[in-house]
Amino acid sequence: MNAKKINLHQLRNEEHYQFMTEFRDSVTQFNAQTLNIAEGFAQLQTLYAQELEALQVVRKSATTEQLTIADAERDALFRGFDDSVKSLLNHFDPAKQQAAARLRVVLDQYGNIARKTYDEETAAIGKLLVEATGALAADIATLGLTDWIAELDRRNQAFDALMKSRYAETSARTELRMREVRLEIDAKYRAITDRLDALMIINGDATYEPFVRELNARVDRYNDIIAQRRGRNAKDDSNTLGSVKQQPYPVIFKTESRWRTPSARLANHTLWPSAVKANPPLGYDARGFMPPLLSGLQLPSIISLQRQPNYR
Repeated sequence: MNAKKINLHQLRNEEHYQFMTEFRDSVTQFNAQTLNIAEGFAQLQTLYAQELEALQVVRKSATTEQLTIADAERDALFRGFDDSVKSLLNHFDPAKQQAAARLRVVLDQYGNIARKTYDEETAAIGKLLVEATGALAADIATLGLTDWIAELDRRNQAFDALMKSRYAETSARTELRMREVRLEIDAKYRAITDRLDALMIINGDATYEPFVRELNARVDRYNDIIAQRRGRNAKDDSNTLGSVKQQPYPVIFKTESRWRTPSARLANHTLWPSAVKANPPLGYDARGFMPPLLSGLQLPSIISLQRQPNYR
């Protein structure tokens, strides 16, 4: 019995990490000392931990997504507050008009806060809140905007706390790169499986067969994943130009009485399917295009299509 082979480099990052997790758990279950691979397995354990760190760098930070959402909510709240002040400029009560005018002057000094960078916006809103609860407090109360100020303060502080947590998260990450770590752990995995094959030749299968049989079943499962993905990709590629390849003649696309081709740069050109490319006429270029009025070339009737195929 031999350990089956797997093209680890064809696994996606999450799949690769899961494969190594299952391999590690299986070795732990069967005991690395019993399998006589303790030294190599200890080294693989170190690389496994590094792969997890590298994977965390590759993954899109959940904190970043939360920041985007929190910033959008903060921006929407500020715009609502700003619009409220604008509308109050037209209030029937002169006192409210004057209060809104004074507040409008201050807001105009800050410009479009929502267009500033994260840190600049946090600082600008913080400064505005100081004024709103200080010199402008009476005007805010007159306009009935106290609740807006309180909510803006709450959301600004929440965003600032989230930003600080991202700084801590970023500083804690290592500079490991997934590609480098995977190459190392793949080499160690192959060294372990090669050692198992050698040990089975020297000592017989009895000690190693249960572990290797389980490993081979796992390898089969992941090889199936690779094969299925390869099959789907091949099918997608064949479908991309399938409709064009079946055309026995070159096609000129005409939509809304204008000549159109898959590329605007190649207007008034004719696309030739792969069947014609095998024996191209004189003047055919390497990109599969040629002038439609080439001397001596008999073109078929114009085919009018409502929807052009997706060419890549």
